[in-house]
Amino acid sequence: MRKIFYIEVYFIVLWYSLGNRRISSLILLSYSALVVLNQYTWINYATISNLISQIYHVSSFDVGLLDIIFPLTYIPLAIPVGIMIDKFGYRSAVIFGGLLMTLFSFFRLANFDFLFIFLGQLGVAIAQPFLLNSSAKLAKTEFSGEMSTLAIGISTLSIFIGIATGTLIPSIFVTNFSSLVTMTIYSSLVMVVFSIIFIASSILKGNSSNIKEKNLMAIKELKTLISNKNLASLYWLLLIEMGIFIGILTWIDNILGYLNFSEFQIGLIALSLIIGGIVGSFFVPLISVKIGSRRLIVMTALIISLPAVILYAIISNFPLILISNFVLGFFMLGAFPIIIDWTSELSGKVLAGSSISILYLFGNIGGTVIPLVMIPLTSFSPNHSFLTTFLVLDALTLFMVYTISKVRDVGENQVEYTSIKRRAFLQKNKNIKHDKRT
Repeated sequence: MRKIFYIEVYFIVLWYSLGNRRISSLILLSYSALVVLNQYTWINYATISNLISQIYHVSSFDVGLLDIIFPLTYIPLAIPVGIMIDKFGYRSAVIFGGLLMTLFSFFRLANFDFLFIFLGQLGVAIAQPFLLNSSAKLAKTEFSGEMSTLAIGISTLSIFIGIATGTLIPSIFVTNFSSLVTMTIYSSLVMVVFSIIFIASSILKGNSSNIKEKNLMAIKELKTLISNKNLASLYWLLLIEMGIFIGILTWIDNILGYLNFSEFQIGLIALSLIIGGIVGSFFVPLISVKIGSRRLIVMTALIISLPAVILYAIISNFPLILISNFVLGFFMLGAFPIIIDWTSELSGKVLAGSSISILYLFGNIGGTVIPLVMIPLTSFSPNHSFLTTFLVLDALTLFMVYTISKVRDVGENQVEYTSIKRRAFLQKNKNIKHDKRT
């Protein structure tokens, strides 16, 4: 017993000796796990839609609503949640989002009825902006310099891991109602674990990890964030690139239909895009940090993605499509963390929550609108192929290369510091505090 006691004391002392840096890493890890689980829950019914239809006696459209509800919910919530994050801190947002997601994930088990599954998905969808929009605020608060860029890369990486696991795991393990319930229980329990870890690590870190920026001018500054040309370029960039990503995943079966690939092969092609994004989200930010230029890396990624997109309509060789799709995911999706970091850098830490919310808002709009436009564009191509669609998307991407070349890649361009009103507001607060002291 004494040995066990000494071991426990040793680990307690070791834990506290790790310091804030290690606790910050634990905060990032638990946060990223919650993002993985959120994205997993979003997409986990997509690959088993036929089974869900059979079990609950609903239409394919009804099952599709379980996925569609996420972007539809995100659009109206994005900006209000961003303002809340800037005002109350990222930690409160993540805790609320994690607990809400966990509660409604269990709610899907209530009465084993499709209505409860839909309401559960709706609750998890509401939690999504509280989690996703906190990434930059967390990174800028807990880490500094190059580490904050890598932290954003890790949090973005978790999005793609969630999508990948949500696509794979259900299709492999869920074969009947019993396994569906088991999957839901396990994923919900994991949510409980990581929510507790995040809360515990946040408490250990103390108030320093939840700096409350009293952003009383958030509404007024919102106009500045939207009207700033540099930020607007990044917003539109994510709109187009996220639209291409979601569009390809949505219509992958139609895009490759003329090649007579099996469903398994098409699934592998879709997965190669996501895996490319996972790998790219880790390595592309590292390259950016090494080179020291966000603009150069983003422009390079966009240029490389141009032929990868158009190859969908040209090549018919399965291995080549896999490689091309991986390259597309690596560069196009791998640039996402840099875009997020760039946006938060331009807006400043105080307004990072709002700026990232606007960024994700544009991304969700693109992910909704561009897939809807892709099909009508096929009417302008021979045999209704996607050639015209991809040419249009490449033209938009090429235009964004030019636009991004004009975006400044320096910290002194931050909206936070260029806003005359905000500087006056901060100066006024300083004067008030000085008067009170004297």
